[in-house]
Amino acid sequence: MREQDPQISPGGTGSGKSLQPAAAFSGGRHPKALLITINHGHEDFTKALVVSLSRLSRFPDLSVLIVDNASGDASVATLQKEIAELTNVRLLVASANLGYFCAARFGAEDYLSRGNLLPDWLIVCNNDVLIEDKEFLEKLFRHDPLKVGVIGPRIQTLPLKADQNPYMQERPGWKKRIVFRLCSSNYRAALARDWLYGKRRLLKSWIGRTVPRAHAAENAGLRPIYAAHGAFMIFSRKFFDAGGYFDENLFLNGEEISVAEICRSLRLPVVYDSTLSVQHYEHLTVGEHMTRSMFEIHKKAMRYVLSKYLSGRQDQ
Repeated sequence: MREQDPQISPGGTGSGKSLQPAAAFSGGRHPKALLITINHGHEDFTKALVVSLSRLSRFPDLSVLIVDNASGDASVATLQKEIAELTNVRLLVASANLGYFCAARFGAEDYLSRGNLLPDWLIVCNNDVLIEDKEFLEKLFRHDPLKVGVIGPRIQTLPLKADQNPYMQERPGWKKRIVFRLCSSNYRAALARDWLYGKRRLLKSWIGRTVPRAHAAENAGLRPIYAAHGAFMIFSRKFFDAGGYFDENLFLNGEEISVAEICRSLRLPVVYDSTLSVQHYEHLTVGEHMTRSMFEIHKKAMRYVLSKYLSGRQDQ
């Protein structure tokens, strides 16, 4: 029995309410992993994710927590019906849209407040992902949760089949930081970068289809990276034991760098494991193109990340 569980954030709690009574979520179980996914409308994606999870060979060793970010539609009723017979899946409703990491933190803190212990692995993911490899959890559980900070799986976009991990192989240098500043200060520059990113993904997808052997070799194996893609992040218990947390100042965007820098400060490795495969319906829940409102969110996130994590003071 562990005497004290780690904190998920430096302080504070999320704002919301639970649909379930305050009994322990795990019901006396001790799952090896907790998966938290965020729903803000588009409940069909969440349903598909839950179905894919239920087919995994080690599904009983997983607890699933769906955090609904005040969707304001039929999501809650639909999802309640969908998970009614799954004892290791629960729905938690926030009273406001908390964003991505704040919603994940809210869910994790609620889970711990019910007397549960934090499992070896805590997964935070979008609701528009699928896991079709039935041995996904089996492969994850082969990792030692005391020897890694964060694991990034192979994430393939649908329908392009382009790889999103590694999100960043190396820490951004001064040139890339200038690009970040430019794209977070000018809407047209951000649109141009989005367009170039899309063309790059198309090219990588084409290369992957036409030169499969080279593509497979490039993505094979387990290796250290700087940052994993935020659509599906696997945190070890060691990450939180060592003082890691979800940065509550990020509503959306910038999570990858914040996690990478926290791991860097704690001297915990971020690794990419291509044997862990996830599919991602990228942009289908947030939109294909960057709107003005999305740009404002992106701008705020990037300015915060540049100031807190990439200002130069952390380069020592």
